[in-house]
Amino acid sequence: GLLLSQRQRSLIVVDSGAHRLLVFDPSSLQLLETWGRTGAASPDPGLFNTPTAISGDGDGDVYVVDEGNRRVQKFRADGRVIPEFWETMQGEGLLSRPADIAVNEVDGATRVYVLDTTERRVFVFDGEGHAVRHHQDQLVVVSLEGSQQPMGMVAAGQALYLGDNGDPRVNTYKG
Repeated sequence: GLLLSQRQRSLIVVDSGAHRLLVFDPSSLQLLETWGRTGAASPDPGLFNTPTAISGDGDGDVYVVDEGNRRVQKFRADGRVIPEFWETMQGEGLLSRPADIAVNEVDGATRVYVLDTTERRVFVFDGEGHAVRHHQDQLVVVSLEGSQQPMGMVAAGQALYLGDNGDPRVNTYKG
């Protein structure tokens, strides 16, 4: 995973094999910081066990799928982990195996889209980790029953774009 953060003026690279994030200056490609630790697969907040996907919001916060620990971690722009985000998200009881993530703003509110491969759905959360619900208290969720191998997401405006590696195409979900 890669994230080019304009707000932080950095390129963040997910180094899955070494269980860390590498933060580079995008102009010089000089390594600025390392988040996590090489070979330190751990369920502790701020550490990783095979991170795979990354996205960011307009405030500079960074969201990382920590696949080996089956969680999503949120970090401030300075690399400080926000453990309450995952605690809240976990408390919703929706995710089994997060695999991909996309983040955007909808009507001024942060939306975090998490692809769960076991549940075959994309769940939508707010920037605090709470599941987003419609005005009728129903979960905002995208069912992926028609997808074979969903992977690769981006959210823009009111749309979610999701790749399907099993049936080479990109699906668009609006709403």
